[in-house]
Amino acid sequence: MVENYEEVGSNATFESPIGNIMGEAPMKVIPLSSFPTFNGFPIEDLDTFLFEFDVLCRSYDYLSSSQKLKLFPATLKNVALQWFMGLGG
Repeated sequence: MVENYEEVGSNATFESPIGNIMGEAPMKVIPLSSFPTFNGFPIEDLDTFLFEFDVLCRSYDYLSSSQKLKLFPATLKNVALQWFMGLGG
């Protein structure tokens, strides 16, 4: 974890919170068909989805939160994606 501002650099204030500030290795390509999807419907089990997402991330050596946050939006569909994008009610 970064201990102070100087370690990150002078542009840290303007970087995305999921930016590659720690010099992580390039992300591996995951086929879209491998991603679990979450639609946001009441019949879906959120815990199962999150477990499957975590297993996928670990299998491709995506262990940091910033790597997982880069992948997460690709798993959302329908109502969940609308809510994530701020379009839902």
